[in-house]
Formats: sequence, structure tokens, C-alpha cells
Amino acid sequence: MTNPYKWLGWKREREVFKIYWEHVNKVNEVLMDLSKFLNSFYEGRVDEYQAIFKKIFDGEREADSLKEKIIYELSRGPFHPIDREDILRLLMVTDDIASYAKGGARKLTHLHPDDVPLNIRDGLVKMVDMVKEEMRLLLEAINRLIKNPNESLQYANKVERKEEEIDEFKEELITSILLWGDQTGSISRWLMVKEAVEYFENMADKIEDVADIVRSLAVSD
Repeated sequence: MTNPYKWLGWKREREVFKIYWEHVNKVNEVLMDLSKFLNSFYEGRVDEYQAIFKKIFDGEREADSLKEKIIYELSRGPFHPIDREDILRLLMVTDDIASYAKGGARKLTHLHPDDVPLNIRDGLVKMVDMVKEEMRLLLEAINRLIKNPNESLQYANKVERKEEEIDEFKEELITSILLWGDQTGSISRWLMVKEAVEYFENMADKIEDVADIVRSLAVSD
């Protein structure tokens, strides 16, 4: 793994990293919209969360467009192969965060909120709020990568700890969903909610994966 001071110190690499910063912020916007979606789902405002899902869908596409722009810039060269690998790893894993946000929301659009117990809807809101905080910590880590790698490392470590909290909360939520599944006559309903939770868990895992890459860059010689 190459030193961020080295590859981020070159003009072309810095230009590409600027686009990556746009990309990660667009991914964060998708996550913010997911939070709004879950709050509307909790309140049972069907038309509202369906409209928000459209924003999530469009935001994920915009993130994809930025990803393609970065890949095009990388293809133009010249880039050291290690530099290109660093940027691509950051890019592809970050992009997965938005994909999982969209996927989890899509699962819930197939349900009516009244079909989902209030305590489980509340759990979905809380889980995504925790993921939002994890993403906030990741943005802090990325923002400090060039200026202060030591602080970047500290924030990356905080991301890891937050992901562990999310994982524990997810287990509790899954237990509640399975208990509900034992009581309901509709397998499709509780299964759809369970799959949405798994998408949100994958989203949290990908945020931690990005933090791991940032951590590697922050400690490089």
C-alpha cells in the first residue's frame, strides 16, 4: 500500500480524489434519504416514503455516474498501478454502500407499514440512525486523510467500534423479527423485513471496509 502523501501529492491523483470526495458525499446523501424513508415508513406515510425511494434510486444512479467518471479518469493515465489500485478499492467499496441502501429500501416498498409491528419499525429507524453515525465518522476519517493521518486513523477506529454496536443491535432486531414471524401467518412480510435488515447490515459492513482502507493509507510509510 502506497503512502497517501505520495499519491495524493500529485496533481492528477488529487483531481481524481476530489471526484471521489464528491462520490462519497453523494453516497452519504443516499444514506440521509434512507433515514428519511425509514421515518416516513415508521409513520405510515406511504406516498411520502415512495417519493423518497425515488430520490434514493436517483441518488444511487448519480453515485454510479461519479464512479464511472473516476474510472474513466483512471483509464486515461498515467497512474502508478498501486495508486490506481488504492483509488479503485476506495471507490468500489464506497459505491456498495449506496447499493445496499437502495436494496434495503426497495424491500420495504413492497410492504404496507401497518403490516409491520411498531416495535420493529422503530428498530429499523434506530438501526439506520446508527449507520448514519457510522457514516459520519467515516467522512471525518476520509476528510482528515491528507491533512492529519493520525486523526484519520482515530476516526477509522471509531467506525469499527460503531459497526460492532450496529452488529449487536441487528441481532436483537432479528430476534424480534423472528418472534413476529412465529406469530404472523404471512411468511413474505417478516422475510421481507429481515432481508431489509440484512441489507442495512451489509451497508454498515461496507462502511467499515472503507474505514479499513483509509486506516491502511493512514499508516503507510
